[in-house]
Amino acid sequence: MTFYMMSITKFEEIDETIEVLGGLHCDWNDAGISWNPSSYGNIPYTILSSKHIWKPPMILVNAVDILSPIEGSTNNLATIYSDGNVTLGLGGILSAKCTTDISKFPYDSQTCNLKFAVWGLSVETAVLTESSDPISMLFYTPNSNWDLTSYHSRAVIWNHITFIVSIDKCCMLISKAATLPHVVMGNSQTLSEMKQLYSDIFANHQKSLIPNSDFSSPLEVQLQFHLMTITQFREVEETLQIAGGVSAFWTDGEFSWTPSSYGNAEYVIVPQTTVWTPKLVLLNSVGTLKPMGLGNELSVTIDYNGSMAVSFGEVLSSKCSTNIYKFPFDSQTCELEFAAWGVYARDIRLKGVSEPIDLSFFTPNSDWELISNILTSHPSTGYSIFMIELTLKRFGHDLAYRLVDDGFIVFAGVLNYNGKGACELRNRNLRNLNVVQLDLTKSNEIDKLVAIVSEQCSAKGLWAVVNNAGIGIGGDIELCNLQQYRHIMDINLLGHMTIIKACLPLLRRCKGRIVNVSSVRGRFSWPGYSTYHVSKAGLETMSDSLRLEMVKFGIKVSIVEPGWFPLATASMSIETCERVKKDCEEQWKEASEEIKRLYGRKYFFAWYDEMLVNRNDTRAASSSEPVIDAMVDALRNVYPKYRYLVDGGQGFNIDSRARLAACYNFLPDFVSDPYLMWASGYKYRRLGE
Repeated sequence: MTFYMMSITKFEEIDETIEVLGGLHCDWNDAGISWNPSSYGNIPYTILSSKHIWKPPMILVNAVDILSPIEGSTNNLATIYSDGNVTLGLGGILSAKCTTDISKFPYDSQTCNLKFAVWGLSVETAVLTESSDPISMLFYTPNSNWDLTSYHSRAVIWNHITFIVSIDKCCMLISKAATLPHVVMGNSQTLSEMKQLYSDIFANHQKSLIPNSDFSSPLEVQLQFHLMTITQFREVEETLQIAGGVSAFWTDGEFSWTPSSYGNAEYVIVPQTTVWTPKLVLLNSVGTLKPMGLGNELSVTIDYNGSMAVSFGEVLSSKCSTNIYKFPFDSQTCELEFAAWGVYARDIRLKGVSEPIDLSFFTPNSDWELISNILTSHPSTGYSIFMIELTLKRFGHDLAYRLVDDGFIVFAGVLNYNGKGACELRNRNLRNLNVVQLDLTKSNEIDKLVAIVSEQCSAKGLWAVVNNAGIGIGGDIELCNLQQYRHIMDINLLGHMTIIKACLPLLRRCKGRIVNVSSVRGRFSWPGYSTYHVSKAGLETMSDSLRLEMVKFGIKVSIVEPGWFPLATASMSIETCERVKKDCEEQWKEASEEIKRLYGRKYFFAWYDEMLVNRNDTRAASSSEPVIDAMVDALRNVYPKYRYLVDGGQGFNIDSRARLAACYNFLPDFVSDPYLMWASGYKYRRLGE
């Protein structure tokens, strides 16, 4: 598949929405429509309407207005070649959710994702592969407000692909690749066997009947909800808008066969219109009440044992009762109630699969974080209800807000006083929250902060200093220059020490607390990230020395060691990824020709590429709450811990980094070293590419 970028039609920074005119050029092979050219006057290809053939149900996963297969014109023409190869163009106006950063407005740059997937088809059914020229600017028309400066492609291993679009106020970078589907109908069956199978299983089929083998009990339909993005939440109107989908699974005994009789065909894929499917509606919908997927060309997968599967997708707007009593520290719980429209519970029973909520495609929202999601029961109404409960928490500077809420006077040092985050803090107009410009590499800003704190706390003293700043630069020791090491040490270690030394006189007055936020990777080190490990190991040992030295003054020192929290912090944000990319470019530029030949450009940028994948790791904790809890405990507990090891796992997902940190010193090298090579991704890097 090739993505054609034609123009940026609109970019709404406040609504966090990008609108582009673009198209997908798809190529695949359909063995069912091949022919011998010599039998038809040497005709090598033909062109006909796409409505007469199967086409991949491509959707924009992070859409904001509609979640349905991308069609383009209903009169789209497909080119079909004699060997079965098919080419087709799909496209139109595409609107996607885009997390924005307006801290440098009006000189800002933004990075947006356009995520596409083959909807309703598994990796075993539709495999996406990259074309030789995945991105085309052939028809691109410049935008007067946003400029396109560069673009490149990058493949993604999954059944979906992402275009990462970076645009600068009056620039744009496409840096991720498109892919191309192949569809297989089974294992080794021939076309004639497939046609016979279709003929046999549909011979006496009645799609209008509920496919229940025993009507004395209801047909069981298992559901899985796919949350893709929170597009909008209007508290005043009490409306939640999300892009999401529901996959339905049931059994139709009428569709069963012996695979060996049909060339070992274990499944077939048919249009939704040819079989019975559950008509699912969102009961607490706002604006419309209609079955999901209505009017879309969806596909149903039928297994040889009668198992059926279909996936519906929509942009859903639901009513949500809100409580803004604790604004701006509020959290809201919204329910999505699904039912089989017009069918009572005696006929259909809805239930969740073993993992009823899927976050594989989830794109975080910059204003609201998803802190929990559960499948809940519903009082008997005569209908079977499938209800999803989502709890959202307003993103903010959680520790500062929590401490202000608890009665503390807080001085929040921010790197960019006019940045988006700092503006959010100031705009809350909280009496006990003071926002101060602070760059830990600049001594004059540290002196200014200490002067402000001393002026306001001279009488009672200062209760606590929390050091939470931290950055890292990837790359082998041979590839990183000493200036990069010094920069990391200035922020992650020396800056913290400077703040602590300056505040010790105030801390002694009330026998206060010092909390240094390190990392589980302060306990161990893996290859390719030594700048970060060295600084965090230094912070840990410095904190241990300081803790023992401060005993005589009654000052308690604690270390907080967060595990894997990429979704809940800025460690994997788009801004951080772009900074890492610049670091990689700097290393490549400064490397000698011998080093470039030895390592290869791909090796230099491996850390950046891995970050783009890891930032969407839904197995990690989606909330920073456990880390904030540890910080607050270190500040308020009469006997705080020396170390707070915070596990970033959630549910059945394990934070292996935190687990390793807990036992690393007790493991033999032949156990820990292979794990570190695997977990860091280092064992998969290749020289010279």
